Amino acid sequence: MEPELRSNLRNTSTWKRLVFLVLFAVAFQVAELLLAAVAVLQFLFRLITGSANDRLAVFGAGLAEYLRRVVAYLTFAGDTRPFPFDDWPEAEPERAEPAPPEGDDPGNDGY
Repeated sequence: MEPELRSNLRNTSTWKRLVFLVLFAVAFQVAELLLAAVAVLQFLFRLITGSANDRLAVFGAGLAEYLRRVVAYLTFAGDTRPFPFDDWPEAEPERAEPAPPEGDDPGNDGY
């Protein structure tokens, strides 16, 4: 066995990273379920009240950023361990401009 390979196999930080990879892969799956729940709840809020729930939108934006950080850690694109080893990400939801009601085209003078 080559000395470099032997050294790599004995590197405890690499083996610790494997443990965290497994834990964050599980956390990712749980977060996906939360994402689905938030999406369904937001749909129901929109259906019933006509608008999305702001608090759920903020939570959803934070959850999206958390998932991005987990993916970065899992793929070695980043070395910072996500929540709970770091702060929960604060993110603002992206708000799409509401579509004007049908027939309210500002460029249409009625002709």
